[in-house]
Amino acid sequence: MSDFDQKNGEEMQFLDVSAVEVDLPESTHSMMCGLYRELASGGGWQVLLEVLRREALRCLDMESIQGCAALIWAGPEEFYQEVVWGGEQEESAGALACLLARDQSLQSALKTEQIVVRHLDDARVDLLIPISDEKFLGAFYIIGVPGPGLEPMASAELIELFGPPGVQLIRQHRMRQTLRSCQEENRYFRERERRHYLFKDLVCESEVMRQVYDELHERTEDEDPLWMTGEGGTGKELLARALHHLGSRQEGMLIRLGCADFPPELVDFELFGCVASELTGAVAARKGIFELAEGGTIFLDEIDRLSPMVQGKLVRVLKEKEVRRIGDVMGRPVDARFIASSHRDLESLCEKGQFRRDLLELLKPHRMHVPPLRQRQKDILPLARIFLRKFANRYDGRCREINEELAGWLTSYRWPGNVRQLQTFLEAAVLMARDREVIELQDLILEHT
Repeated sequence: MSDFDQKNGEEMQFLDVSAVEVDLPESTHSMMCGLYRELASGGGWQVLLEVLRREALRCLDMESIQGCAALIWAGPEEFYQEVVWGGEQEESAGALACLLARDQSLQSALKTEQIVVRHLDDARVDLLIPISDEKFLGAFYIIGVPGPGLEPMASAELIELFGPPGVQLIRQHRMRQTLRSCQEENRYFRERERRHYLFKDLVCESEVMRQVYDELHERTEDEDPLWMTGEGGTGKELLARALHHLGSRQEGMLIRLGCADFPPELVDFELFGCVASELTGAVAARKGIFELAEGGTIFLDEIDRLSPMVQGKLVRVLKEKEVRRIGDVMGRPVDARFIASSHRDLESLCEKGQFRRDLLELLKPHRMHVPPLRQRQKDILPLARIFLRKFANRYDGRCREINEELAGWLTSYRWPGNVRQLQTFLEAAVLMARDREVIELQDLILEHT
């Protein structure tokens, strides 16, 4: 049985000290001025409880104080209670944490600013000194060995001295708790909105796409390079974005580089950066995307478009985790997840000497294939409806439905351009039928024949 269960009416005293006049000496005023300065400069509970321990020894005439703490209880309507210890925590902290919540007589005494004295045994006594306002109930808790002249009524001086700063610290403590709670709530809703944004265009009604998403989730915390294969327009970039935002690197940058979007001589600068020199023609040093994406993710689209020289540099970055800027003699460590995509057969390119074998060997163990839209027949109509809503909102159109004839044509068409082509078709159809609620087959055929 704990100390807090060993109490009865004879062992617990309630002392009303509201009428006790307190005359503080000048030295105490100086001490409290120093305490307030420390609290104003960032000192917290440990500072206040240490001074309380020292003053309690003086005021109460105790031989020793074994523990000193602040008890905070937010009331029966809010499940919150806490014990803040000065120094090392007592073994009975678990029972002490719920002391205020479970003892109504103790609550009543502290609300009326009565000091509670409990004689735990022949050698120990504890005191609870009220620090409360209308929003919470609190107390300073002191446990120790009483001296022969123990005078509990002298604790009125402790209420006068430590009550106001105790109330302020509890208010600050509760504000920080509320702030953390709001931050967690905000993080939850941001995460929910982020996931909605990520997956609103990712449809997995078909079995093959569900397998892709299962594989995607398995790779969220994987740090190995990832190679996405599949025809153009299948949504590899969307999957790369989802992989980035679902993993541990979501706070970092996701940088996409289309290797076919730049001349070969500029891709080198974009990837690895350069130093300021006359040789490179750069008037200032420049970071490449490997440095810019520190702690994040790099997505190289159409990696097969890189020149053999850049491919060789890329192999070194992936193996050694460092990048050397153009014109520099020193390597710089980098930490970015690498995702690449291609829609051409890299094996055949290797045989033709157009792609480096060592780079392919790095990528092959971590390949993820994205199926073409014609193998995802169950996904076509859900995707079409998503694009319909998207473009109807963008162009302020009335289109909301797809008629049966058009739905049948959409599911039977081969879609050589995959999801990208479907999106383009629906955008054109919305523009053609902006004032009608139902899109018909002729809205596609007229535009694309």
